[in-house]
Amino acid sequence: MARPVRRADARRRSRAAMNTDFRALVHARHPDLALEPTDELAQHLEDLYGEARGQGRSHEEAMTLVRQALDEATLTSDIEAARRALPPVITRRWHTAPPEPPSSSGGSMLIDVGRDVRYAWRQLRRQPGLSAVTIVTLALGLGVNIAVFAVMQAALLASLPIPAPDRLVQVYGWTPTGGDHFDFSYPLYVDARDRGRQMAAITAYATGIVGMATADRRERVVAEFTSANYFAVLGVSPALGPGFSGRDELRGAPLVAIVS
Repeated sequence: MARPVRRADARRRSRAAMNTDFRALVHARHPDLALEPTDELAQHLEDLYGEARGQGRSHEEAMTLVRQALDEATLTSDIEAARRALPPVITRRWHTAPPEPPSSSGGSMLIDVGRDVRYAWRQLRRQPGLSAVTIVTLALGLGVNIAVFAVMQAALLASLPIPAPDRLVQVYGWTPTGGDHFDFSYPLYVDARDRGRQMAAITAYATGIVGMATADRRERVVAEFTSANYFAVLGVSPALGPGFSGRDELRGAPLVAIVS
């Protein structure tokens, strides 16, 4: 059991020394560079080194490529002009070299994605407060959007739970002074129902407020006043009870209510 531990320790020491070497390379080439850009550049040089080793290059060959990328004449001005753009600058310099065959892990595109993910993760760890605020804001925004879409889906986009909802239309009138209106007198409804030929059936409804009393309280609720054929035209029936009949619509008939 002791031998694997020593090998793991050796790998960790080697990796720590390698990180120190990259940072020292950056500091030697750009001694006036601030700590944060130095760390970023060192990390990306390490990424480039790892990619070269993953492509089968030796340690010496990989380090040669890293030094070539670091020592280019235009790199200093690029860093000073855009310190926050270090990853794109180094990536652009790296890709000016002759193309290499894709690695066994999935090619250069996956390598680029992996580099971007590592850079984003380091930025999140560097500013945990800002990262938390950003994540919470995104979560709230997604939640609000999902809620709004759910309401729109139920109210506007989803089909009505009735047979043949595509055949259901709403009749309205129009006047030059008032524009569109949906209010019709009861005699006009009866005339359209009995004499109309353009529609298979016509029903009427109106919305209002009524009082409802139970054994322990009274309250005002929204109600819909409908013609007797309301459920028949829609093609549905109440869950309990017979629903409305033609007698319920006669003048002087007792009022009938269906609770929903």
